[in-house]
Order: sequence, then C-alpha cells, then structure tokens
Amino acid sequence: MKIKPTNDLLFKKMMTTTGKEYILEDFIEAVTGMKLTNVRPTNPYQIESYQKEIENLNPVMYSTIVDVAATTEDGMEIMIEMQLYQHKDFFERIFNYMATTYTQNYKAESAKAIISIVVTNFTVFQEFQEARVEIGLTNLICHREIKNRKNQPYWRIYLVNLTDKAILEGENTDLSEWRDFLKNGTIKPESSRGLKEAQKIVNFSNLSGEERRLAELMEKYEDVYYQVMKHQLEEGIEQGIEIGRQQGVALGERKGQLLLCFKLNLSMDEIQKHTGLSLEEIEAFKKELH
Repeated sequence: MKIKPTNDLLFKKMMTTTGKEYILEDFIEAVTGMKLTNVRPTNPYQIESYQKEIENLNPVMYSTIVDVAATTEDGMEIMIEMQLYQHKDFFERIFNYMATTYTQNYKAESAKAIISIVVTNFTVFQEFQEARVEIGLTNLICHREIKNRKNQPYWRIYLVNLTDKAILEGENTDLSEWRDFLKNGTIKPESSRGLKEAQKIVNFSNLSGEERRLAELMEKYEDVYYQVMKHQLEEGIEQGIEIGRQQGVALGERKGQLLLCFKLNLSMDEIQKHTGLSLEEIEAFKKELH
C-alpha cells in the first residue's frame, strides 16, 4: 500500500526521529530560508507514545493537532502543521495557537520568536496563489519587519501550498523538491541528504507492522474527515437558507461530527464523550441521517 509522506504518522516520524534532526532542519531551511542548527523536536517520535496519542484521540477533533513542535538552541519556537482539508476558521485557529504559545512562554527580557509552517492541500487566501506565502509583523509605512531584541522576528507564518495550481516563484529548488516529495514521495538523485533519508523513513516496507496499522488507520480518519467536511458545508448551506446562516452552520457541524462517529463505528458512550450530545439527541440525529 502506498501512503504519502503527508500521512500523520509518517510525517511525524520523519520530522521528529531522534538522530535524524537534520531532516527537520533541511525542511525548515527549504521553507523559510533560515539555516537553523540544533533544532530539537519537543516530542521525539516513539511508536509507544504515538499509540497512546491515537488511543486518546478524539476523531471528531483530530485535525486540530499541531503535528510537529520544536525549539532551536537560541529559544526559537517552531510549529509545523499538515492540513490537507480546509475547514471553518482555519487561519484564525492557526493564529490563535501561535498567540497562545507566545503568551505562555512570554518573558519581556527574552521573548521567544514563534515560527509556524502550515502545509496545506488547498489555497488559504484566494488572492495569494503562490506556493509559499510568508506572513509576519510588519511596519506598514516603511514595509520593514519588526523584530525582537535578538533581532529575530516576533512571529512568522509560512503557508506552503501543495496544490498543482500554486505558483512557485524564483529559483527555490529546495522548496520545489520538498513539495514534490510531500505530494508523491519522489525525490531526485541529487536531492539533499535530508530528503533522501526522509524517503527511506516513510517507505511503507520499512515500517513495522504496528506502524503500518496506525498509518492506515490515520488514512481512514483523514478520508472520513474529508467526507464530513463536505457534509458540514452542504448541511450548513442548505439549512442556512431555511433557518439562518448561523443556525445552519451549527446544525451542519453537529451532524457532521455524528456522521464521522458513525463511520468510525464508535460506541454510543464514545459518541457522547466526543460530541457532548445526549443519547436521545444522538438517536434523533441518527434517524435523520438515515
């Protein structure tokens, strides 16, 4: 079975395996242009930890997880998220998480820079069709970035667009190769050491039996999640016409959550836990869905 490097388990394994930090550094440099050293994942990959993460996963909310968090030697915080399907308030959620991370670690004399890399399979802002969009804190009059006392950016968000229509400007061949690899798993003979090792790590034949099982499980989650996103949108629009946009979207979201739970064959107890709905409400929605 061929699973792309964007799979949750494969992405975390190749970016956070102990002793392979150069893969993460290679990816960060390709996206940001910053040559960082001594980058350390906050939670290095371990199959046992990943198993527990999946066991405690709320399948209705799993897409909100930040895939990779890391720090640099000089205190810079790095966050990397893989988001294949667009959903409501996507960019606002990313920005809110960055703000929360910044305030939790805030010290006036040593404020940490926050770098967020968000890889998407959709275009976040229709007015920006580039394969890489860089967003930062800028003085709008002189168009200069505002930096902290260490001459680091207070924060930056890099949006990496994997869609075929995205425009890759300039001669950033490193970013182009990483985009190709994430999309289809292929690299070039002259690709970087980081990319070559990343390809070995995500090769399905190199995974353990348990890793294959979990990778396939996450593929199922992502497929069902995509169907639910479509369902929420359709339900929200349809009901919004009849009873008002806000009520319609809320109703679509609740039905979408239940549809996801039903598709994953969760028990009634698990559905109640993940949705907060009563047994009577679940049964009522179940009849409507059928």
